[in-house]
Amino acid sequence: MKPGTSKVTILATLFPVLMAANSSHAGEFEIIGPNETALEVLDGLITARLSSDGCATGFESACSTTRQRIEYQSSSGHGHGNKVAYRWEIKVAKGMTFNAIDKHLYATRLVNGDGKSVMQFYLGNDYGYEVNRKTCFGPEEFGQWHVVEVRVKWDSTKKKSLGDKTPGEVHITCDGEEIYSKSGRPNIKVGDEIKLALGLEGTLKPAEGDAVSVSFRNIEIGSW
Repeated sequence: MKPGTSKVTILATLFPVLMAANSSHAGEFEIIGPNETALEVLDGLITARLSSDGCATGFESACSTTRQRIEYQSSSGHGHGNKVAYRWEIKVAKGMTFNAIDKHLYATRLVNGDGKSVMQFYLGNDYGYEVNRKTCFGPEEFGQWHVVEVRVKWDSTKKKSLGDKTPGEVHITCDGEEIYSKSGRPNIKVGDEIKLALGLEGTLKPAEGDAVSVSFRNIEIGSW
């Protein structure tokens, strides 16, 4: 573990009690889901499953008129000037099927205080797991564990001209290989506080036969 990085503690034993409501706290994370079974935390393993029935009664805040969220979201966030490393291992269930009309399926987001994505990882049958149109791993590698790390210097400095450089940085690696790097531009808005949301966000009503399940483990949030 790198200096300044702390292991996230997952209080799996509290999970059945906390899922009595659609939004609750487990250690340093908040559970958001459309029903009691869409998100499971057991022995350090987090599994999110897209609900085939949308939101159950009492869980409506996890859904909009077209979308549903099944996420394990950090309770505290980071903002301007923070250099943060987010790390997780992910496994997409082998045989994943997603043919809904709304094919925007997210499996991990970095979100601001309004819940809007500032960065999102997409998941699809054809292209696999990707971010900013860069492939992390393809569908042929579903069913295997993969390590993802995002190192960011969050910066909201406004550019004074097109050629102006700011301190903002983003570096993304998958299984030890850097797939995306960008610097010199602001990457959040003034006052933003960014949180990590692991899980799924997708269509409210999946197509018949759709089966989407994603698991996470070994989550770390620290400095670099």
